[in-house]
Amino acid sequence: MKGVVWLNGALCPADKAYVSVADRGLTLGDGLFETFRVDKGKLLHIGLHMARLQAGSMVLALPVPEQDVVEQAAASLLGALNIEQGSARLTVTRGAGPRGIAPPAQSQPTVFMTASEGASVPADVTLITSQL
Repeated sequence: MKGVVWLNGALCPADKAYVSVADRGLTLGDGLFETFRVDKGKLLHIGLHMARLQAGSMVLALPVPEQDVVEQAAASLLGALNIEQGSARLTVTRGAGPRGIAPPAQSQPTVFMTASEGASVPADVTLITSQL
């Protein structure tokens, strides 16, 4: 299935997916994202990514999905797109809200994941340091 995203808990054709023009992620940058490397159809280092996402969540007081939700989203999206190697990006915004800097008391976050194929990075890297 080409052109699919995971949006707010479900797969959705990319051309039908939308984010409100009142979404605070769009108007104010009020959100977080993580980009995961995909290998063998799985997100790599998900625990480290989720820890970083949770830390940002605490700073912004913005709820983010639990790791199992992210894993399920990735499995369905990567399976639908048939991606074995590449990357996936999870984006969480505060969602649509009124104008103004202060976050609304109640909000419904927008959560979506996109993915794309790409070559795997080399397994071995050589590094040389020099002190002059």
